[in-house]
Amino acid sequence: MAIVDLYLLTEKIIVRLSREMNFERAPVVGEFVRIDAGGLLPHEVTEVVHDVDGSVRIVLGVVKTADDEYDLYEDETDLRDDEKELHKVGWSTESEATNRAWRNNG
Repeated sequence: MAIVDLYLLTEKIIVRLSREMNFERAPVVGEFVRIDAGGLLPHEVTEVVHDVDGSVRIVLGVVKTADDEYDLYEDETDLRDDEKELHKVGWSTESEATNRAWRNNG
């Protein structure tokens, strides 16, 4: 069992969703994990943390495109639509904040 954090981003906000998931083995950074949100969506593993108690936390999202820009939602409406679909399949919104970290310059 692992705790999986999924980050959804626009230029203005960051939403972190979380869910417990079972894996045959913990994925490694760079692998893709498919999550079901009304269809299977691939997300890249960007961080894996193994704690001393044996628990695993996996971070999905915050990836760059081929143009070296962060893969962001174009507007908040699309982000909220996906957030609602994720809630239907067991994800919970853990936090929301102003996006000061992952922004594109252009």
